[in-house]
Amino acid sequence: MRDALDSSDGFIAQVVELLSHHERMALRLRHRDGLASGAIAARMNLPEKIVRDLIESAEATVRAAQRAFVEALAENAQSRTASC
Repeated sequence: MRDALDSSDGFIAQVVELLSHHERMALRLRHRDGLASGAIAARMNLPEKIVRDLIESAEATVRAAQRAFVEALAENAQSRTASC
């Protein structure tokens, strides 16, 4: 995920850009900078519980987008195989 957070292209990078500003910031601080929830909370001036919720929500969104993408690829592959 770290590479996707640093990149401006690619599927995951596009999904990350759809997150809220706070979700994106918390996710980047966790995965790119390796900070713990307490350090992220201090940097963002938010309660640690809110930071944990932001990270959990952002990660769930990214995982759901990945699943949808893989399912779409599989359906497309099945459609191509069936039409041959």
